[in-house]
Amino acid sequence: MNKPESYLKDLIIVLENSPLFSTVSPELVKELAGKMRIETYETNKTIIYKNEPGDSIFFIVEGEVKVHDQEHLVAMLGKGEFFGDMSILDNEPRSMSVTASQPTVTGSVLRNDFYDVSNKFPGITEVLVSFLIRRLRKQNNAMVEQLRNRHKELEILVAERTSDLESRNLELQAAIRQIKQSQQQLILQEKLASLGSLTSGVAHELHNPLNFVNNFTELCLEIINDSDSVENTENFQQTQSTIKKNLEKILFHGQRADSIIKAMLMHSNTSPQKKAISNINLLCDQAVSMISYNATNLTKGCFIRIQKEFKTDLPEVELVPRDISKVVINILNNSIYELYRKWKKTGNSFLPEITISTTNTNKEVHIIITDNGSGIPSEYMEKIFEPFFTTKPTGEGVGLGLSISSDIMRAYGGTISVETDENKFTRFVVKVPLNKLD
Repeated sequence: MNKPESYLKDLIIVLENSPLFSTVSPELVKELAGKMRIETYETNKTIIYKNEPGDSIFFIVEGEVKVHDQEHLVAMLGKGEFFGDMSILDNEPRSMSVTASQPTVTGSVLRNDFYDVSNKFPGITEVLVSFLIRRLRKQNNAMVEQLRNRHKELEILVAERTSDLESRNLELQAAIRQIKQSQQQLILQEKLASLGSLTSGVAHELHNPLNFVNNFTELCLEIINDSDSVENTENFQQTQSTIKKNLEKILFHGQRADSIIKAMLMHSNTSPQKKAISNINLLCDQAVSMISYNATNLTKGCFIRIQKEFKTDLPEVELVPRDISKVVINILNNSIYELYRKWKKTGNSFLPEITISTTNTNKEVHIIITDNGSGIPSEYMEKIFEPFFTTKPTGEGVGLGLSISSDIMRAYGGTISVETDENKFTRFVVKVPLNKLD
């Protein structure tokens, strides 16, 4: 654009007052001003861009500019100051961008024109280099100070963040402790509910053999009392035979009651137990005995048939008997619950049934529990072993039975797997390793 006379005069004044030209002759200033191009820029208008070719130096006649690298502010320059000088010296792309921070007027001179003038006036190049070195040192010191201040700010910020994280960590630890306490309470609640249910079932289970014991004992006493009047040998032998049969029945039902009590004590005992060589068939049989009458009480008129198909030559396994009993009882209880729920929906046309069988491979003993209930919906299959997952209504279970069973088997190096077909069956396979555990 044309150089207005007023801007040209202002440009000469600016150059004369610039520290860069304070020691050079007025003729150089006038000749340099004559080669300059006057341009105006609105606020936020970019004058030069980073990485673009640098072929000129700019002097600020009016206004103010900011030197920046993207969003990072490097310097603010005002009237009488200049920019773009580095590219004049090294002929490299611009290292920074420059944008008008307010309406600005600049005078720019091309590299070749600048060198043409400086060649006529020896010493100007030295003056320029010396001035630029001083300005670079000043800028460098300013940047160092900015970095120091930023370092202090970051240290304060890190300290605040660290304190905040420590506080949050303490809150998190407290929350974890509270969750663990709640979990322990829920586990205890589940155990108490299970124990209460089993106790009710065992009470009914014991009631029958005790009735037999009492009734047959009374009958024996009556026979003995009546035998005092028996005179012939034939009647006496018949009396002895009857007493013998009654005593055998008393012994049978007494042993049955004893077996139930032992199984109950083994299941409810919370003290640590040692591993022992165990018969899986016997453990499964005891588990069935413990829940059979309990199932009758809970299912209220729904008779659930439990079939036992145990392999007779099953090898014995070293384990804690109570652990395997818990696993079997947990699975059987779930099966009973689901069968009763299906029976209530379908009525007497449905015949609920559970089959518990055992078999073995070269490496494992398998306990297989199958029911003909409604099966497990596909969306639940990945969740059934998760702690606290349950499909039961609130108050009927907290969803720990299968989770605890899975943990028990994992501790033995075994597994629990499940197969299901909706509305047809559910089958749990408990795999107990045969290798002895230390």
